[in-house]
Amino acid sequence: MPELSLEFWIGIGFAAVALLVGLAVAIIMVESTKGEFRFVLFCFVCSSLVLVYGIGEWEMSVTWPARPRIFVGILAFALVAMLATEIMRWAHGRHLRANETASSVKKEHEPSTQSESSIPLVQKTSVFIDCQLFFFPVSVPPDSTINVMIVNPKINFGFFSFSNASTKNKKAWPSPGEAILLKKGMRGDSGYKCEISNHGPTLIEDIAIRFEIDFGTPKETSTHEIVLTPLDPGAKITFYMLNVCSVGASMIIPQKVSARVFGESLKREIELKNRARNIIELNGILMFSPSLYKWPQFPACS
Repeated sequence: MPELSLEFWIGIGFAAVALLVGLAVAIIMVESTKGEFRFVLFCFVCSSLVLVYGIGEWEMSVTWPARPRIFVGILAFALVAMLATEIMRWAHGRHLRANETASSVKKEHEPSTQSESSIPLVQKTSVFIDCQLFFFPVSVPPDSTINVMIVNPKINFGFFSFSNASTKNKKAWPSPGEAILLKKGMRGDSGYKCEISNHGPTLIEDIAIRFEIDFGTPKETSTHEIVLTPLDPGAKITFYMLNVCSVGASMIIPQKVSARVFGESLKREIELKNRARNIIELNGILMFSPSLYKWPQFPACS
């Protein structure tokens, strides 16, 4: 048995104390900070270095032949390196788990900054517009009302409504007394019959559709907004479009409209899908011929 110096035994004692302190701090970690984790690593590294020094001093003191001495020394160094790596890995795992536990406890006790009822719920929507060429007059069934969007630069909001109060007979709009045909023998004005349909799962209210209308020159452009409500799932709303001006016009169907979706607190934009049948309608463009009538009940277009 070789005689080992006092420094060797002091070093072994220091290594044991550092190891025990590091283990104790790692075990009691509840909410580990970087400072605590670094202190644990420092203890383990110091203990490992002291053990390496001790192994080196033992090799210097032992009188064994070279081969067994080198073999045992390599085993001792490898054992210290492996144990140091594994124990630091264990401490790192403790550090991560302590942080996760602390975070989850904080989330459980933190007051919610937003109640569940105030969290915005975005519902899926599927709203289509389908406009087909139509020739006036319109045959209005008994006890019913039609809504007509008048294409006129002086009118930029809402519908003209015509009601048939009769319970038995149909009525035509426009009637001969409401519009004066400028050219006899003509079929009548053309316009569009449009349907807005809801193919989604949710009620939609206050659907505001803003159309851009061009009457041929930059000075003769306008917008017209209509509001449709309510639109239940699977339901549709029908209205007509009629140009009452003596010049032609074109209109662009918007791709987005403003609406209030049931279950949501705020009004927002939703997609308006166009059921196009030709290349012009595919681009959302509706073409209006000049009116063949004089319309005393509406403002003059120019």
